[in-house]
Amino acid sequence: MPVAAAGEDLRQVVDAQRVQNAKQLLTPPSPLALSRVSAAAGMRGPESYSELMSGMRGVGGGGVRSRVSGGDAEAQKALNATAPRIPHLFRRIMALFAPYRAAIALTMALVLIGPRCR
Repeated sequence: MPVAAAGEDLRQVVDAQRVQNAKQLLTPPSPLALSRVSAAAGMRGPESYSELMSGMRGVGGGGVRSRVSGGDAEAQKALNATAPRIPHLFRRIMALFAPYRAAIALTMALVLIGPRCR
């Protein structure tokens, strides 16, 4: 993180760092970099990149399981029962997506209508 110069506001430095991080996240990797990553990981195909970036394997991929959920269903239920209740959770989630309601509805309509237009 950049160090604030004398008299420079720390908020400006933090904002500049956030912009820099956002640019790095939004810049797609070059095809050459992807081929190197895929070759290093021993994977091929378009699903390789998504698996690599998400850290997840496809169906039946196996892999590392969490402490509880991968093994004992009863232990997972007991752990879930001890979790605190969040009041109005569904309402809170809906409030998060409220600004995007029209875009979500349009996307859903296009997904449902799309296969019929072929």
